[in-house]
Amino acid sequence: MQSLGILKSLVLAYNSRLKSLQLHSCTSLERWEIDDCSSLVTIEGLRSLVNLKNLKIVDSPALGSLISFDSYEPTERFPSHSYELFPALESLEIDALSPLNMSFCKDLTCLRSLKLFYMKDATRLTDEQERALLLLRSLQELCFQACRHLVHLPTGLRSLPSLKTLKIIDCDGISGLPKEGLPPALEELKIFYCSAELSKQCRLLATSKLEVKIDEDYVD
Repeated sequence: MQSLGILKSLVLAYNSRLKSLQLHSCTSLERWEIDDCSSLVTIEGLRSLVNLKNLKIVDSPALGSLISFDSYEPTERFPSHSYELFPALESLEIDALSPLNMSFCKDLTCLRSLKLFYMKDATRLTDEQERALLLLRSLQELCFQACRHLVHLPTGLRSLPSLKTLKIIDCDGISGLPKEGLPPALEELKIFYCSAELSKQCRLLATSKLEVKIDEDYVD
């Protein structure tokens, strides 16, 4: 449909019957959310979303389309030397770690914000996922939320050169920060509903350069 070419925002929520989606014409799409679409498995036309800035996928198997091999194969329209998936993406919110792979992350050169929800039974990122995370050189905000099985934060956090804000929300399995330390550019550390051990450690890090907030209170 020609009208889809001017579509700027698309929100799909609480739809258990939607099984597939074609986005070939959505070249102007900037914001796209999928929430609780339990049957949405197939998404076509991802490489047409050259203007997409904000993407959220939660409670949907559609996340698998981001990591399918077909998404990264060059075509006549998108040759391998010029093709990037989501070249304008600035914000990503997902509830699984599977997209954190080298193929997907290497081209996210504009990504500023990454929010990870739930992450099912994951207690830590795999080595490959940590390496992929470190490819996000422009990342300024990183949030872990309701990752209740998560025990360890990524050990390489310190190597994210642009990270300014780190949020940890409702992740009571995390008892401490990485031994390697925090990013040198970090300005805000916000902890909500986490373990007493993590809160105590973070409280000691407050300085004039690093603002620390625990639950609803800023640390003096």
